[in-house]
Amino acid sequence: MNQRSLFHPGWDSEKTDVAYYVNRAEDDASGLQIEPTTPIAGGYNFYGSGIAFENPADGTKYISGAGGDIWNQADDFNYWSESESDAHRNVIVRASGLSGMYYSANGWAKTGIMIRSNLDANSAHYSLFLTGSQGICFQGRKSTNAWSDHWGCVNAGTKAAWLKVEKRGDVFTSFSGNQAVVGDPSSITWTQIHTVKIPAFLPGLPYQVGLAVSSANYYPVEATFANYESQLATLPPTFAPTPFPTRAPTNSPTSAPSRLPTAKPTTAPSTVKPTTSKPTLKPTSAKPTLKPTTAKPSTAKPTAKPTTGKPV
Repeated sequence: MNQRSLFHPGWDSEKTDVAYYVNRAEDDASGLQIEPTTPIAGGYNFYGSGIAFENPADGTKYISGAGGDIWNQADDFNYWSESESDAHRNVIVRASGLSGMYYSANGWAKTGIMIRSNLDANSAHYSLFLTGSQGICFQGRKSTNAWSDHWGCVNAGTKAAWLKVEKRGDVFTSFSGNQAVVGDPSSITWTQIHTVKIPAFLPGLPYQVGLAVSSANYYPVEATFANYESQLATLPPTFAPTPFPTRAPTNSPTSAPSRLPTAKPTTAPSTVKPTTSKPTLKPTSAKPTLKPTTAKPSTAKPTAKPTTGKPV
């Protein structure tokens, strides 16, 4: 019975609901801890079911899931998730080992990161999936009960992938990773593959973030998730704070001063001080060069005296 999955009972199984996982011998299964999941049964089939276990030594999660699909107006799958409410978050995981327990995995079996507005089958979500054969696909639903959106796939046929989703308010961006050094997550180079705005994620409202598994069939598949991280993202300010008061709107009265007045009123003396020196051309107080004549009338006696003789 080594090297087999016994997550669920099967027609050829002697055990029922045994915690077992991909590519590991049965005697290595000891020590796994049960992780609660939420089977979401919606759509047309209501197959949604599954279980999950975690290895406490390294945090690796092993999750199974049956479900008709994560698609149309309602989803059918198994969901391991946590509730969050912060606006900005980064989620990273390495997904691998997607396989059917009794049959080969459907090409549209899905496993990977899901950020979901709530646990209803028809809720809004953004998801980055490793699929059975389509590659890494990015899908979602923009509002409650809306039809699902398929935005594309990359790396068709890949069997393992580093996945990353960045949530910035209601904007979601997905990445695929290339690890240069095996076992060293710090050596991953991330390539952006998609971004979209989903207005249903309103500020301050709680939401679910975690890992989804759907077999796209009635029988379950299982997957392995390593190096899972869900962390609050701290963003730097988009501009440096200014010590100056902000400029008041032009159409509203304000008593606040403007940011930098072009010319400030001032009581200080101007740069050119008024001069107190006397003008270069002073009004003269000297007597004029040509003085008015003040000479006395002449007292000289006339040369010819008037005749004083008697008439003849």
